[in-house]
Formats: sequence, structure tokens, C-alpha cells
Amino acid sequence: MGFPDEPGPAVPHNPLLHRDRSEEEFAPPPRARDRRPRKPRRADRSRPRSPGTNPGEGASHPQATVSAVLRGHCRLLLDEEEILCPLPAGVQAAPGDRVRLAPGPGAPRVLEVLPRTSTLWRPSPSSPEKRKLLAANVDLGVVVVTSTQPPLRLGLVDRFLLRLQAGGIRPAICLNKIDLADPDEPEPEVLEAYREQGIPVLACSASTGQGIPELRTLLEGHTAVLLGHSGVGKTSLAAALGGPTRPTARLRKGDRRGRHCTTTSNLARLGPGTWLLDTPGLRELGTEDLSTTEIAEGFGDLLQHAENCRFRDCTHLIEPDCAVRRAVREGALPRFRYQSYQRLVDGEQGESADSFRCARCGEVVPTSGGGTRHRNHCPRCLHSRHLDNRPGDREACCAGVMDPVAVWVRSDGEWALIHRCRECGALSSNRIASDDNEMLLLSLAVRPLSSPPFPLERLA
Repeated sequence: MGFPDEPGPAVPHNPLLHRDRSEEEFAPPPRARDRRPRKPRRADRSRPRSPGTNPGEGASHPQATVSAVLRGHCRLLLDEEEILCPLPAGVQAAPGDRVRLAPGPGAPRVLEVLPRTSTLWRPSPSSPEKRKLLAANVDLGVVVVTSTQPPLRLGLVDRFLLRLQAGGIRPAICLNKIDLADPDEPEPEVLEAYREQGIPVLACSASTGQGIPELRTLLEGHTAVLLGHSGVGKTSLAAALGGPTRPTARLRKGDRRGRHCTTTSNLARLGPGTWLLDTPGLRELGTEDLSTTEIAEGFGDLLQHAENCRFRDCTHLIEPDCAVRRAVREGALPRFRYQSYQRLVDGEQGESADSFRCARCGEVVPTSGGGTRHRNHCPRCLHSRHLDNRPGDREACCAGVMDPVAVWVRSDGEWALIHRCRECGALSSNRIASDDNEMLLLSLAVRPLSSPPFPLERLA
């Protein structure tokens, strides 16, 4: 018999027996209808995604290259074959783009456009604030020109080169149709200025095959794009290099301008690691979205002299002591190069061939108005710029501000303004227009009386 004070056998600790039991433990079990699983939140009610639908998740995503873009669709190069695929709304793609496709059976579907290494844009002719993507992921841009059919347009060549530079694409120039050029001068001398800047310049003929091997060597290992005016033979060159044969046409008889035969850009494989993109011809290419600095950076020969300008931010248009304009006058910089730069910058400033901006007061002045067929001076302040040797020829390349110094009557009885250039001191005359500032004209007319070359007492 045990003693009352003697401890009994040890009882193992049970947390369910030794803790205080709350009222919840004595609550009745839930009813069956309360045991139904809760509805998922709205974010969870969407249809579950198949593995690999999101980039970087699940199964691998096949990738393809865009060879052409049509309305609402694109042609893709996938596993050595070309397929047609719809483009999702809001996705802007261009030939050369790499796209990621949704995996699995069924029709291919574009998920996204992969990051681009280079781009080639052009402003919309009707709306310069809008841009159109012409090509992507190309590393060589070949500007195709001809010397005669159609004539060489250096201004358009410079615009193409600026676009290539802005997109991070290395430029080259191809002179096509040399079989139709003058045998004594198969290559225009002006193209040498581009070769001196390190831009490859090749001469070839798509019809005879001359120069095609050299062009093929230049393109080897690159993704290249052919650019140029309509009718220069881009499509014929692409076929001569081994690309697909597409329809071509002769120049128009009336104005010897090219016809638009190629309506869409097409990317074709020429060999291992070599791709060629043929584009439709462009008759104009705006540069309104490029700043003056961006335009100047496209003229390497101009920048060589710009280091000696008086002002660091010199635009090389109206500033005094401009080393670029001095180089033009001394023959160190080709005149046509400066003229091309000048026209591009004037276009960037919102001017056109029918107007100019006054270098002194900033007013945009129409070149024809106030009864004149050509006017170089501002009707508000009567100042001008030294651009012409003869009215309208734009051959002076001085661009200095011209101050009105006098008025005089020509031999035919017509009144004219006399201007003197601040930069070089040249004198020129401009016809007085009916809307010129009358008070300024009067002050110029009576200026000699304020300090006559003889004493006024002699008139007494």
C-alpha cells in the first residue's frame, strides 16, 4: 500500500490535456456547405497559361526572322522555310526583326519583338512627327546611285547617310549602271569626297556583272540593306548577287525617273551569315527630326575644320570667324559638301526652298513676294545673307550677314538695295520690294546727307 505523500508514476506530458481549452475547441463542427473551397480571387480566375507562354518561363520559345511586313501580317523565316504569320495589334515590326513565337502546335503566333541592335527610320512625308521603321538589325547600309539614269542626287545620298548613321549602321555607296556612263569618266569625281571619309565606294553593273564580285565580298558576313532612289537598279543588283528575281521596269521616257516596281522590303539569304534586304525606291527622305548637331556629325570632312571655329557651338551658317566657311572659300572643303549641309540644316529649321530665315531678326521670309521673283533680303530689317554670287545660284558659300548700306537707282530706273557682307566685305544689290520697311529705306536714302563728302557750306 502506498503512502499518500509518495509520488505516483510519472505521467507523460500531453499538450492537449495540460493547456487551457478555449471555447473554440468546444464549438460544433462546421456544416458540410461551409467546407466548400473558397472561390479564387479575380486574378486567379483567368485561364491558366500554357507552359512557356511568358518569355523566359517554361518551355523554350522558337525564334524567327521577319523577311517582309504586309498589312496586318508578316512573313517569317523559320527553320529554312518561310511562313505567314499575323501581327498582334500594336506591334511594329520591320524586315530584319527577330521575334519570339508561342510554342506548341497550331498556327504560329508572335509574342514579342526581340531587342534590336540597329534601326532604320524615315519620317512620314505627310506627317513628319510620325516615323516608319524600314529595317532592323542590319549592320551595313549600301546606298545605290547612278551617274546618268537617273541622275546622281548628292543631297539624297547625304540624307541616306545621315539616316544610316542615326540608326547605328555602317554606310557604303554603290555606283550602279557604269556600263551606261561616259567611258571617259565612269565614276563621278564628287564621290571621291565620300571615299576620303572612309566610306567604301564601289562601281558595278548589274546587267554586265562588272564589279559584282567586289560587292559580294563587301556584303559577306553582314546583314545589309540596299537603299536608293527609284530606278537605280537595287532589285537588279539583289538578283545579280544571288537574291530572288523580282519584276523591274525601265525609266519613264518623259523625265527619266524611276518607276516604283518594288513595293515591299524583302530580306533574302545570300549565303552563310549573309543577308540582303531590298527596299522600295525613295524619291525623298526628310531629316526634320534630326538636330543641327546630328546633321553636322554626318559630315566628317566638315567636322575636321569645325575644331578651329571661334565658337564651340558654331552652326557654320552665320557665326563670325567660322573655320568651315573659310575652308570652303580657300578650297580646302568641297563646295558641294557645304551646300548639302546648308540645305539639310535649313530644312531642319523649318524652312523650305520657297522661304528663308532672316539671320538678324529671325523672321521667315518668302523668296518671292512683294512684286519680286526672287528676294534675298528681309522686308522687316532689310538684312540679308551672303549666299549668292548671282541671284538664286547659292554659290557664295560665305553665309555672312549682309548689312543694308545704301539705296540706288539702276540704269533701268529700278530702285535697289546695296548690301555689304560683314564676313568678306562683298557688295551686292537686291531689288526693293513693295512691302519693304519704308522708314528704313528712307533712312538709308538720306544717310549720305548726314555726313556728306564735302562741306555743306559750299551749297550756300
